[in-house]
Amino acid sequence: MSGANTFATLTVDISAGPSKTLNWLLSSNITVTGTLTINGNSATNRLLVRAFTPGSAITITAATVSASYVDFMDITGAGAASWNLSAITGGAGNAGGNTGITFTTPVNRYWVATSGGSWSATSSWSTSSGGASGASVPLCHDAVFLDANSITSGGRTITADMPRLGANINCTGLLNSPAFSITAGSSGASCYGSFTFASGMTTTSTTNPLLLAGRGSYTLTTASVTINFPVQLLCSVGGTYTLQDNLTLLSSRSLSIFDGIFD
Repeated sequence: MSGANTFATLTVDISAGPSKTLNWLLSSNITVTGTLTINGNSATNRLLVRAFTPGSAITITAATVSASYVDFMDITGAGAASWNLSAITGGAGNAGGNTGITFTTPVNRYWVATSGGSWSATSSWSTSSGGASGASVPLCHDAVFLDANSITSGGRTITADMPRLGANINCTGLLNSPAFSITAGSSGASCYGSFTFASGMTTTSTTNPLLLAGRGSYTLTTASVTINFPVQLLCSVGGTYTLQDNLTLLSSRSLSIFDGIFD
């Protein structure tokens, strides 16, 4: 959406839409004098409201806001509306660069799909290491742990089928050499903090990239895992990723730096 537009009411709703992830990109500030409604589709197909240019915040001024399954990047919430979105259906995710918005409280999520599974499934997640499954799927600002209780046998795959995986993703202690596969689509899957692989992991061949999008000081630890997908610093405006060990990419894969610093 371009132009500094003013609306009486405005609805951006993909709740009954396609099974894909969509972005609502804004290139100018907008005003909604009545109700702004922003609805994503599901835990897997969330709507990302973001500024067209990473790092250049856009202001949305509204009288009332209603939302579900939505994440924000570089958005300033303003106006008479309550921008406390912490308890909305599906949660509100903070992908960086936002002000004036109260997001769902960050939590820790532990992978417990011991035979492998999909990132988007609640059966893959617990509130504690080795605990009961059924916890909410990680939001983009949640900390994610895959540890010794996560995979209990060989030949398993962890399938990253969501575009925004979480903040710090830590696989320290992960056993039985599972594969990590990105199936979120050609736009890739984003990590908004540090990413730590575990020794013995493998990566499934794909052109879908791993996006490092944190805006602070973070690290990338490969643990000698050969990476079989592209790695990109994207939307990591003002961020720094410091490599902790050797980075080995297969010859057909690339390291691309669009934003931030790669040290």
